[in-house]
Amino acid sequence: MNICAKCRFFKRNGPIWYDQFCLAVENEPAIDPQTGEKGWAAKNDLGRRLVTNQQHPYARDINPSGECSLYRERGVTYTDEASIDGVFAAGGRIV
Repeated sequence: MNICAKCRFFKRNGPIWYDQFCLAVENEPAIDPQTGEKGWAAKNDLGRRLVTNQQHPYARDINPSGECSLYRERGVTYTDEASIDGVFAAGGRIV
């Protein structure tokens, strides 16, 4: 089982699920149609698109079953991008 708290991409801003983010995924940049402000596109529980100030999605949305394919253990050095299952295929970074 892949536990988010042990992953290098996990960011915790507090003890509750809405304070825990997955840095391996970035929400798509978007413009709020009501205010015209720049933000990040996300989907709510109904599958509808919304614009938020949250750059990264909640960890619970990325790894709901403990079988996350983006999981990378903290403290392990990954030197060959080809061996990282394409997580960094879009020019990502190794943290």
